[in-house]
Amino acid sequence: MMREVSTASAVDWQAETVLDSTIGFQRPPSAQATEPQRIFLTGATGFLGAYLLDELLRTSKADIYCLVREDERARAAQRLRTHLERLGLWDGSREGRIIPIAGDLAMPLLGLSRSRFDALAEQLDVIYHNGGHVNFFLPYAALKAANVLGTQEILRLAAYGQTKPVHYTSSMAVFFGRTHIDAGRVSELDTPVLDPGLKSGYVRSKWVAEQLVLTARERGLPAAIYRTIRITGHSRTGVTSNWTDLLNRLLKGCILLGSYPSLTIDVPMLPVDYVSRAMICLSRQARSLGRAFHLFHPRPIPWRELVCMVRASGYPLVERGYDQWLLELKRAAAADHPERESLAQLWLLLMSPNSLLVKKPQYDAPNAREGLEGTGIVCPPIDEALVAAYVSFLRTAGYLPPPST
Repeated sequence: MMREVSTASAVDWQAETVLDSTIGFQRPPSAQATEPQRIFLTGATGFLGAYLLDELLRTSKADIYCLVREDERARAAQRLRTHLERLGLWDGSREGRIIPIAGDLAMPLLGLSRSRFDALAEQLDVIYHNGGHVNFFLPYAALKAANVLGTQEILRLAAYGQTKPVHYTSSMAVFFGRTHIDAGRVSELDTPVLDPGLKSGYVRSKWVAEQLVLTARERGLPAAIYRTIRITGHSRTGVTSNWTDLLNRLLKGCILLGSYPSLTIDVPMLPVDYVSRAMICLSRQARSLGRAFHLFHPRPIPWRELVCMVRASGYPLVERGYDQWLLELKRAAAADHPERESLAQLWLLLMSPNSLLVKKPQYDAPNAREGLEGTGIVCPPIDEALVAAYVSFLRTAGYLPPPST
């Protein structure tokens, strides 16, 4: 962990945020920005991205061009279809509107030839940039290509041909630094500040990428930024593909150990179906361009209440002091436990800067409130039904063991 901190401190962060000077937005904006015919989407083989794709297919008539990290179109199409099937989102009647683009965010021109890149830029009406490399163990340098340079290539795509609005998915974690925590509250009107409190390489990469989008906006790009808190499974089915999420790992660790740590934290959970509906609804409003939006749960659940709901699903967990529980976790990870690797990864995550245990500022969201007012899109409560749906799915998927009899 010290290696990450020392490496990060040597980075010239001001230089990292400089957008390529050749990227400008002099051409007129797309006339079909709010009712597009051709949409470009990154991250469709991820969790939120798959639901954004589903929402775009359900609520528009547009063709969706999906960037998939593959070197051949047929493999890109199969990978995307398999992912959607696993989430229960595949609908064969919409297949013709999904246009797989085999490429790579981490490569210049998104891994496309110059002619293919230019032709694509001429076709598109709007871009949803949701893709990236999510990894909380890797340092900034390892994530820069996909998360930072990939964002720059998306902005280049937006600049070629007609100017295409960009809807960029960021993270509330860009506000987890000391400056914003000491301020106590952050609004959508605030610009995130990078300071030593942001030690995560992933969060740093999201902060830098945001600065590139803000610079592009100053050069004339119509762009909106959507910052989300922890995204969890579907509110009714519990379906998720986010197996590496710290909260899922922590709950699994508690169940495997038969105990849970004593924590005085509130746990934010944001169902993916709410996030996708809110983002697409906001993105269709012309007034959204030039704004940022905070999507978070207005009433996060206290840790002990969450544990009580998990216990109600059949897991008799006992409380331990945090240090004692960590020691039990470390011993189990070092022993011949059948889930040794999973427990070891959980221990490493808890020992690293993480978004679950870190102190956070309060959030405000006047833009999101205004944009969603009257739409019927409301964040589901974190209650027994929601937690039971999550536990049931994780158990059915084999991620959690069955309750002990």
